[in-house]
Amino acid sequence: MAITLAPFWGLPLPLLPIQILWLNLLCDSLPGLALAGEPAERDVMSRPPVDPKEGIFAGGRGYYAAGYGLVIGAAALAFQAAALRMGLPWQTMVFTFLVLNRMAVVLAVRSDRTSLLRIGIMSNRPLVGAIAITFCLQLAVVFVPTLNPLFHTEPLSAPALAATVVLAMGMVLLSEIQKGVLRWRQGSSR
Repeated sequence: MAITLAPFWGLPLPLLPIQILWLNLLCDSLPGLALAGEPAERDVMSRPPVDPKEGIFAGGRGYYAAGYGLVIGAAALAFQAAALRMGLPWQTMVFTFLVLNRMAVVLAVRSDRTSLLRIGIMSNRPLVGAIAITFCLQLAVVFVPTLNPLFHTEPLSAPALAATVVLAMGMVLLSEIQKGVLRWRQGSSR
């Protein structure tokens, strides 16, 4: 979304090909493997089985993916525009935002209805480790001088990094609100 819509908003492309490759390799490897080992939810056996003929976008999953994709894309573009106006290293900030945001999404999709606070962050230790490794590798791309030319990044100030992390973790808050509304709807429909 961010890459497609940036020119329509009068913004430069937010990511370079090397950054897109890094984002995909980094975010789809260790966190994906660790997420595969997610413990089953407590009430999984009381739910009706999923129809094997059902597509991967059935049951609202397509709307979920499209909705969150639009929100993340719009947030990335708004963040880019704000950083550009302030003269900050916008490309590094957007790049880091998208990597960290993917980690927030990994935390959010651990359950489609149970709060992360109820699941517990530490209930999947390999996932916590994968997120920590991903975070450290992204920080290396941002702060290690020999990697800056390769990834076209520049070191971020503490306030710029803090703003990037806070905005990226906003996805967890958005997901928690969405899950709370879903639980409320299910409770009020009974």
